[in-house]
Amino acid sequence: MSFVSWATIVDEFLMNPLPGNDDELFARLFQLRLKRDIQNLLLLRRRLARGSQPSDARQRLHASLERLFAKDPTPPEALLTVPLFQYHLQRATQVILEGGETAPGRRLETIEVQEHTIKAFAEWLECNWIDSAQLASSSLKKAYVVINGHLLPVVASNQELEDALAFISGKSGDEQLIPAAALANSVDIIQAALQAIERVWPSLDREIVRWVRLIVPLAPAPNPLRSFTLRRWMVGAIFFTTPEADPLFVQESIVHEATHTILDSFQVLDPLVDDKEHTTYEMPWSGNRRTMEELLHGTYVYVMLGFYFMAMKDNVDASE
Repeated sequence: MSFVSWATIVDEFLMNPLPGNDDELFARLFQLRLKRDIQNLLLLRRRLARGSQPSDARQRLHASLERLFAKDPTPPEALLTVPLFQYHLQRATQVILEGGETAPGRRLETIEVQEHTIKAFAEWLECNWIDSAQLASSSLKKAYVVINGHLLPVVASNQELEDALAFISGKSGDEQLIPAAALANSVDIIQAALQAIERVWPSLDREIVRWVRLIVPLAPAPNPLRSFTLRRWMVGAIFFTTPEADPLFVQESIVHEATHTILDSFQVLDPLVDDKEHTTYEMPWSGNRRTMEELLHGTYVYVMLGFYFMAMKDNVDASE
């Protein structure tokens, strides 16, 4: 894509950042993100092919990518939007294309971790796509919610996600996922929240279908009200607690984290903020100091939540 058309989409998004203002824009943005992922896969393939005296892990990933493109010359959306695929792709891209030592928190600095990262991506591709007729379900214990006629998976505690959380947070067991026995209750709560969002803001509901590909309920301890995403490390997955007594919190969490996901996906294409010095600024809503990128995210999220709550009020007024 040319710089001119890319810049045009940047301008359009900044002028129409709310779902419903320009549905075509969000569709184009989504397709651009898929295109960028394919480009990164091709770059990984080329870089690995040119490597002199590659390690066993790098040889294995190169062979896996060769088999991937032999099977699917244009890898499909069904693969590219899987959050665990995104997790492995982002880590491998960081190690091979950007330099593991530049990863946030220096999580990929050592050769041992880098080689493990590359090997893990090869194994994931082999087990979950290349050697399967369709995307494998792996070890995830999952159920589904229905949103806008689409099935959206909701998963319980499992080793794959726990390992990813430990890697990203740098702490083992820092976040607890719900056990499989509690999954059905969380699914009911999430389904009710999604139905409320669909009534209140139908166009946002359509964007949740587009961008969110995995919901991971969190255990209520240590904090019963919390939500987060893993940002660029696992685009498409959102994490939040599901308190039965607070349905509004669940709606707010879905809107909040879906908004982060949309903006994170956009920033994969264009960072929007160039702040190499990581200068911090005071957040007007909390007084905490954060980087300009975090300030941008917070502003966008709160604008979206403001519009959601106004739409909720209008919905209530219309029904009275």
